Amino acid sequence: MSKKTILFLTVGLLCAMTFAAGKEKKGAKAAKPKTLVEQGLSLISLMKEKAENKKLINLYSGSDELNNIIQEIASQDVSKQSAVYRLSGDFSFLFGLMTMEFDSADMQFSSELKEEVAKRFLSSIPSIWNAKTAGATPLAAASLLTCTKAFVSKELSQDCIFLYEFPDAYPVAVCFLRGEDNAVMATSTIIVDKDFIKWLQDFLKEYDVMTIKKIQ
Repeated sequence: MSKKTILFLTVGLLCAMTFAAGKEKKGAKAAKPKTLVEQGLSLISLMKEKAENKKLINLYSGSDELNNIIQEIASQDVSKQSAVYRLSGDFSFLFGLMTMEFDSADMQFSSELKEEVAKRFLSSIPSIWNAKTAGATPLAAASLLTCTKAFVSKELSQDCIFLYEFPDAYPVAVCFLRGEDNAVMATSTIIVDKDFIKWLQDFLKEYDVMTIKKIQ
C-alpha cells in the first residue's frame, strides 16, 4: 500500500470520526430537559423506591410504629397524579401564619438575608404542617423519606412549592429553590394528610400575598 493511499485513508477516517462526534454532540444538545413537574415526579418516584426498601428503612428506624407508617406510604399508588398545584408568594408571611411566631414586618433584613430567610421558611413549611397535624411519628416518617436533587433549569423564575395530589395517596410537596446560573435545588416531602391541599386552598382565600394555582 502506497504512502499516498495510507494518507488518503487516514484523512478519511479522521473525517468520519469528526462527523460522528459532531453528530453525537448535536444529538446530545437536542435532548429535551425535564420540566419542573417532571423533576418533581422523579423525586416522588425515588421516595416510593426508598419506602419500599425495607433493608434501607431498617437502617434508619427500629420503631414498629414508624415502620408501619412507611409501609402504608409504600403501598400507595403515586404512578399518576390527579393534579399539580403551584404555591408561590411571600413564604415568610405563610410561615408566620402557620406558626403564629413570626412577623416579618417586625424585623429589618438586608435583601440578601431576606432571601435566605425566605428560602428556609419555604423549605420548612411541609414539615411544619406534618408536625401540626400528623404528630411526631408521621413527621419522622416523612423526614426519613425526603429526597433532594440539584439540576439546571431556566423554567424557575422564583422560589415556589409544587403540590402533587394523588387519588389514593398522600400529597407530596416539592420545594424548588433558585441558585446562581439557573441552578435549582428541589426537595420532596410527603404531607401525611390527604386533606392538606383543600385546607390550604381555603386558608389562602383570606390573603392576597400567596397564590395557589392548578398547573396540571
